[in-house]
Amino acid sequence: MPSDLEAELRTIERRLLPRHLEGLVVRLCAWKPQSLKSLSRLLRRDDIYLQNTVIKRLLADGRLAFLHPGQPNHPRQGYVPGKGRSPRAPRKPRVPAASRSVSPRAESSPPRFGMEMPDIGRND
Repeated sequence: MPSDLEAELRTIERRLLPRHLEGLVVRLCAWKPQSLKSLSRLLRRDDIYLQNTVIKRLLADGRLAFLHPGQPNHPRQGYVPGKGRSPRAPRKPRVPAASRSVSPRAESSPPRFGMEMPDIGRND
């Protein structure tokens, strides 16, 4: 293990900022592929907590990847650094309500709410 990473792990505090903990996880996985158990032991954190918060977020961001990507439940599953943050799809610009076009069908026909109700008690 690199000496700077080892020294940082020795001085780890109980409470860490999430981004600091995430950075440690990525650096540990960059050193060598790490399993969830080894990460929880090195970081002195509960494995369920790491999996549900830190690892899940890092996998979603693309900063971590599975060692066996096709098999998430592989018995020797581990984590390796990913390609980086996954780019977010650009949002479509919002069109103001005044400039939205209304279809001709919507203007001519009354709104329909399912079944039409019969006129009861009407004398024709």
